[in-house]
Amino acid sequence: MGYVDKYVKLKPEDFQLSLWGGDAVLNNLDLRLDVIEKAIQLPIVFKSGHIHEIRLHVPWTKLGSEPIVVTINTIECILKLRDTAYDGDNSSRSAAEKAKSKSPQVRARTRRQDAGDIPPGYLQSLMNKITNNLSIIVNNLIIKFVEDDIVLSINMKSAEVYSVDELWNRAFIDLSPPEFLLRKSINFCDLTVCLDKCNSSDPENPEPTSPKEDDVGWAQWAWSYVPQILPSEEEELLQETKPKKKHEPLILSVGMYAHKITLVFKLTEKIREKVHYGPQKVAFRPFMLLEGEGIALEILVQGLLFFDVQFGVTNMLLTSQGQCICGAEDKDDQKSNNILIGGDNLQTKVSSNYYTHSLFDVNCPANQKEPLQFVLDGKTHRQINTEQHGMQRFGVFWLDYLYVLEQTQKEGHEFESYSFDMT
Repeated sequence: MGYVDKYVKLKPEDFQLSLWGGDAVLNNLDLRLDVIEKAIQLPIVFKSGHIHEIRLHVPWTKLGSEPIVVTINTIECILKLRDTAYDGDNSSRSAAEKAKSKSPQVRARTRRQDAGDIPPGYLQSLMNKITNNLSIIVNNLIIKFVEDDIVLSINMKSAEVYSVDELWNRAFIDLSPPEFLLRKSINFCDLTVCLDKCNSSDPENPEPTSPKEDDVGWAQWAWSYVPQILPSEEEELLQETKPKKKHEPLILSVGMYAHKITLVFKLTEKIREKVHYGPQKVAFRPFMLLEGEGIALEILVQGLLFFDVQFGVTNMLLTSQGQCICGAEDKDDQKSNNILIGGDNLQTKVSSNYYTHSLFDVNCPANQKEPLQFVLDGKTHRQINTEQHGMQRFGVFWLDYLYVLEQTQKEGHEFESYSFDMT
């Protein structure tokens, strides 16, 4: 309970604990907003956070073979963009001052207590199994981003996180040398994104305010997360003053793959009840449907030296739904509802498809217990990722954006050249 109390405000009367059954139920909890903001360190501020129910299931007699399941039922959070940058120096500075204020006897006593709390080998192995196989289930997740009179709502019916094996099947994982690869599967169900305006009569939403010069808009906030291609003047001066390090920058590889994505575009209209002064209801009328199969987004970064983004779609279908948005009635001899169709069938992609060389691929070196090899040379990358290769892997669309920073030496001087390539 101590770990839960770090992020959630607990009260003795809020939960019921069944020790022998291994179940704990906590109701009507408020999040510790300041602690969460310090933990995630994102340019957002939590205005409110509430959890209706948390259920903890701990199989005391089978901790080494069954996972602990944390179920969160109905969590609501209201966020807004931070007006100023996150000041994490104050917390670190205060912690350092507190550490300095302690006497040597207290610090020595603390070190002895920490050393005594280190679990033995068996207990440490058991704790690793518990943390590696922890399962989290979230039902009814509601997140609202508020900026002035605009509200971006994200509603999710359910989400589940659990450990999987090499074939991405649910399993209890016991990591042991030489393989230390932990796979987690995240399943989302019924994700809805809605963009609307605030209602002044709604107490949860703020009154519309006039924009300020220091406010950060959605576009500026999203653009701030795009990796900076060219270093700024301050970064160049900082790199010149800093001593050169021998070790190379770390490699970051991120891949997102979707077997099928369906987007339904809807129009909203207000409908009044038959009663003259009755309340108005909002009805949603679909008018267009977009389906895509075999979608992949891959990002490979090595500091400022190498940056590559690949995005591809195997097949795509765009159709109209319902009556025309202009209000005209459909005729019997209407043309096909298909607006755009193209690509290849996923069944025909045998040798190369959208998840080739990913962790979902059985032939991936990581699944064969071999080290991963990344192509970080611009020339070699262009030779491998040709247009023919991209269209063979996908079918209807493929994009490859490559940025390489090359360093050359000539007559004792060092030059840097930037190379861009988009296919």
